Amino acid sequence: MRLGPLGSHILRTLDRANRPVLNLRKDRALLADLSDPQLHRALHWLETAGYLQAIERGKYLVLPRAGAGGAWQ
Repeated sequence: MRLGPLGSHILRTLDRANRPVLNLRKDRALLADLSDPQLHRALHWLETAGYLQAIERGKYLVLPRAGAGGAWQ
């Protein structure tokens, strides 16, 4: 699946903040430019596409990708 602009924005933001795990409770401010519905739809898509793995409610592990240094730059 192709990574769209919203998914790319989320992954780039997490990468720049050095967050291998997204904790929505603690890290929501990093993605404050996204509405809750936008964020939740994008997180669902990123999980389905294999970019994130839910590890518990509200926490997602960013999965390594081939060439991750530039995969969502």
